[in-house]
Amino acid sequence: MRCQTRCLYVSSFLLVASLPAVAQVNLDHVSVRAGILNDPWSPPGEDQSRFSPEVEAGGRFILPYINWGLSWGYWFEGITQTLPFPDYITNSQEAHILGARFAFYPQMLDNHFHIPIDLFAGVAEHIGRTTYVGGKDFNGNPGHNHSTQSTTGIIGLRLTFSVISPFSLDGEVLQFIPFSTSDSIQKGRREFKLGIMATI
Repeated sequence: MRCQTRCLYVSSFLLVASLPAVAQVNLDHVSVRAGILNDPWSPPGEDQSRFSPEVEAGGRFILPYINWGLSWGYWFEGITQTLPFPDYITNSQEAHILGARFAFYPQMLDNHFHIPIDLFAGVAEHIGRTTYVGGKDFNGNPGHNHSTQSTTGIIGLRLTFSVISPFSLDGEVLQFIPFSTSDSIQKGRREFKLGIMATI
């Protein structure tokens, strides 16, 4: 019994002592991307593509094939004139998107997997603002400025190609997933982006 207790103490000590070497969380890259956000809720006749820049920082999370990432993104409609529709309120929307994600790198598990891809999932906080541009509704009421905020899930994939150390080119596709059925404005929104990643 005493031997078992002593062995348990020794095993616990070795486990705790090895945690810093195993559970590594660091910051090892910064990415700058730009692309388009597809907005199916655009006004009639308007382009559904919105310019969307993004900055992300991230690194290894405990295991070599898992990375973490924190990002800030932005998009805007830029509508400045009242649209020529009867009984229609014209608004212009913009939003900041704060994201947190975990990415899985399959090539780190299998040397025979040569595609430089990672699959990621996480959450995003959308902090939006709607600016009234003009027009009135069916009852003759004008619109008004207001703010919105919602949380969605995110899933996507990214391809990364090394160019010149420490820089790489990456491209990603990201889909927003509403957590609530009442958050219909986020349904169908997705992003397509290209960027540069710098290893630090």
